Amino acid sequence: MPSSTQTGPAAFWILVVALVWLLPLILLTMYASSSLDPAKVSILLTLEVVVGLTTAALLTDEPFGAREMIGAVLIVAAGLVEIRHVPAHRPGESSKTHRP
Repeated sequence: MPSSTQTGPAAFWILVVALVWLLPLILLTMYASSSLDPAKVSILLTLEVVVGLTTAALLTDEPFGAREMIGAVLIVAAGLVEIRHVPAHRPGESSKTHRP
């Protein structure tokens, strides 16, 4: 197990990155998702997984073959199927206020 003198600087930088980079990104994502159409948010957040897969393959030499490509296509297809499925009547909503 590493000593505290080895993990101390790493823990400091992890905290800095979390507070300076990750926290604002999470807050901006929550703000944007509250003001955008849910279908657009669904596609944007689904594409986040595909971008993560692609950048992992490019930056860290992770394998990116047919299996990963099929997985990325299936992830995007699932998001598209989800936004295309519009129920005829939503629970708690009167049928008079429903817009197609």
